[in-house]
Amino acid sequence: MVNRPGKSQKKGDWEAELRAEIEKKRGSNTKLTAKDQALVNEQLAKESVIRAKVEDAYQKVMVGLNIIRNLINVPSGLGIQFWFYKALVILLGGVVQKTGGLVGGAVVDTYLVS
Repeated sequence: MVNRPGKSQKKGDWEAELRAEIEKKRGSNTKLTAKDQALVNEQLAKESVIRAKVEDAYQKVMVGLNIIRNLINVPSGLGIQFWFYKALVILLGGVVQKTGGLVGGAVVDTYLVS
């Protein structure tokens, strides 16, 4: 008796190909060695410190911009002659160039309000 390719054999081949394709898409689930895991954890710790510093800088710039924005909105310009020029010098002297990418359009909006 000779095994001829029939419907069940074609179905089996198709299922095998499908399983192989699904495994390929999933990728290999290899576990990291202890040394590699330590390196990954070290890198994550470094990135966490950097993210914290960036968030701190962002918060400081936003607080400063909000203070300037609120001073500009004070009715009757109380004491504007004392701080307005200094605020513009600070905005133009580096805040706009150095933090524009960090806080987006907030720096430019504050400058335009002034």
